[in-house]
Amino acid sequence: MKHIIYKGDTMHRIKEMVTDCVQVHLTVTSPPYYNAKEYNKEDVNVGNNETYHDYMLKIEELISDIYDVTIPGGIVVWNTSPVIYEGRRYPIPFDTNKIFMDNGFEFMEDILAAIMDANNFKEEDMKKTGIKDFIKKKQEQIKEQKEKEDAESNKPA
Repeated sequence: MKHIIYKGDTMHRIKEMVTDCVQVHLTVTSPPYYNAKEYNKEDVNVGNNETYHDYMLKIEELISDIYDVTIPGGIVVWNTSPVIYEGRRYPIPFDTNKIFMDNGFEFMEDILAAIMDANNFKEEDMKKTGIKDFIKKKQEQIKEQKEKEDAESNKPA
């Protein structure tokens, strides 16, 4: 198995991956947080929107494309947060969770992490966030599923 890291604008890269029938085991992305800051002005850009509804439509398209390329049992790590814009709080994690579920993803876990200095990130910090145990558990589940599929495919007809 070869591992490839795709970098770049997710809206563009995901379309390439769908077209090329790429299969993904792990997606880690941090999409723009609505209008929290000014992003590039490309035509297809998740970050600049007239309304929150427009933003969520782009997020919905992105999540649908991520689902199309994600293998069964694959993992999506979606880094997002609520945003306060023009005096209103937008519950991005809650709204995107529904979109993930509607697209066929299974909700596994919230990972809440305090921002830590990367130079001082210690093993004990990884234990506090729970991410190490979560990843280990998910890897075991994927391995068990693969073994089950291999056993079934090797059964005599």
